[in-house]
Formats: sequence, structure tokens, C-alpha cells
Amino acid sequence: MKGEDCTEWEKLLDKAVKQALDFGTDPMELITSLSTAIVTSFDPTFSSYSRIADVLLGHVDAENLKEVPEEFMSLINDTLHASYPPQSQSNAPLWLVRSLASFVLECPRTLLVGVLNHMQDGMCVWISDEHEALIPANKYDDVSSLILQCRYPILIVCSLSRYGRIRSWLSLNKTVLQLLKR
Repeated sequence: MKGEDCTEWEKLLDKAVKQALDFGTDPMELITSLSTAIVTSFDPTFSSYSRIADVLLGHVDAENLKEVPEEFMSLINDTLHASYPPQSQSNAPLWLVRSLASFVLECPRTLLVGVLNHMQDGMCVWISDEHEALIPANKYDDVSSLILQCRYPILIVCSLSRYGRIRSWLSLNKTVLQLLKR
């Protein structure tokens, strides 16, 4: 999608969310349905996923979540995975990471481990920064703020899945330890 297409999509989503509220429907149901449709046909080469996921994230009322929105978190995870390393001409993946830090900060602590567990793989790709794509121009600041918002739960999530994801667990813990030393 080109910039104007994304803008039109945002306007349509805004209208749909408002109508959902008018009809007494939780907007999270709409976001979940959209997330499911997107994940089902996910194409990692489609560069607009970061912006789409960021716009959807902006419509999630994190403070009032009652359960982990699994389909939505799968979309976030897949998008994080597909958007790393970020292309130099697009800031959309970094906007998503920034929005994700705010989302994690607002998310109820009772759901945080589940939320982080669903997007652990995508987060680990960004946090480990194996391509060193975030070093220039302090781009790592957005990722480090995400880590610092949920420092303790990240360690829990990583240790919970250590049998299946030892590489991610090690790279994540190494990165967290580096940040704690700063």
C-alpha cells in the first residue's frame, strides 16, 4: 500500500471502530477479526504490515483488556519478525516498536506474561539486533524502551520457553543484561 492507501485504510478503521462502539460491540472484536484475516494471508514481503499493525495497536485499549488477544498478538509477532531488519526508507517498524512499548506499559500486569509470550520471537529478533540495523542514529532507543517497560516479565517469558527457544532466550537475556549495566 502506498501512503495515501494507508491513510484511507486508517480512516476506514476509525469509522468501523466508532460504529462498533455505537452498536455496543467491543472494538477488540473488530481488531481480532481483522488480525485473524491478516495473519491468515500474511505475506512477509508486504511492507505495509508495520503501519497496519501500528494503527491497529493504536485502537487497542490495553488498560481494559480482559484476556490476551492471541490473534492480534500473533499479527504483532509476525510483523515484528517480517520487518526486521528495518528498511532505511521506512520508519514504520520503529513506530510499531514505540507503540508496543506504550502498549506493554498500559497492559494489565496479569496479562503481561501472556502478551509477551505471544510476541517473544518477534521481540527477540529486534532486541538481539543481529544485523546491527539499530545502531545508527540511536534507533535502538525505541527497542530499549520496550525492554525497560517490561524488563522483569521478559526474563520470565524467556525462561518459560527456554526448552524450545534457547537461542532467543540467550540473546534476549544478554541484551537485557547489557541494558541493565547502562
